[in-house]
Amino acid sequence: MLCLAGGEIIMAKHTNAAAPKAYTNSHSSYNASITPISEDKKAILETIKELDLIMKNKDYNSWLNYVTPQSIDYWKQKPHLQAVSARLPGNKIQLKTLEDYFNWVFRLSRQNARVDEIRYISSKLVKAVQVSGNQDIIYYQFEKQNGRWLISLDTNDI
Repeated sequence: MLCLAGGEIIMAKHTNAAAPKAYTNSHSSYNASITPISEDKKAILETIKELDLIMKNKDYNSWLNYVTPQSIDYWKQKPHLQAVSARLPGNKIQLKTLEDYFNWVFRLSRQNARVDEIRYISSKLVKAVQVSGNQDIIYYQFEKQNGRWLISLDTNDI
């Protein structure tokens, strides 16, 4: 498991018998070497920093440059936006565009976010997580495409 602590990388190894919940939740068969992890960590943390500024400025057009094309295609479809609208508190907000999704779902759900760990799923897929007691909050899922870490947005299927 890869953990961020004071900006440093910590690789934790556990036996299955005594593995803490955080480890078992993030365990995957992917074994990364320290060099790519250091480079990836730097790139991912820089991307998160850039995204924080984009969200603060409510800059939808810049945000699009950080999202996988597959996610953009998925969330431009009206049925997916309607399904999320139905789950929003109070049912007062109706998402009609990807920009609505950015403003009412993506941006608002990441206010005051703190990323404690970068968890590798594979060499091209990571999750940026905040650990809060017994609950892990996944703020970002990044997918490496063409050498860049891009946001891979959740789908309604998840």
